Amino acid sequence: MSDHGENSQATASSGPDPTTITETSSDLACVERCSELINQYRLGRNRKADTILELREILVDSPAVRSGRNLNEALDVFITMLDDIDLSNREAATHPWQHFKDVPTYC
Repeated sequence: MSDHGENSQATASSGPDPTTITETSSDLACVERCSELINQYRLGRNRKADTILELREILVDSPAVRSGRNLNEALDVFITMLDDIDLSNREAATHPWQHFKDVPTYC
């Protein structure tokens, strides 16, 4: 008896799951949008409260949060970035020449 397909089984595609690719692309787009909001805050174009509300809106719609990831943890990462910007701005205002202390003078 020959084995020309009578006993063969269909093999599943070993490529990546299209759903996973779409979710990953959507998550990357979400991170890019959040990063742009962080940058706008850094440049002083948005207030902190407005930025946090917009971040939350973006994160709520992200595939990662919709699939069960913790919204508060995701939001906390970006709020920490905002806090770091605030700290950096306060330090720069308090010690404006601190960043130049190791720069050699030529005069």
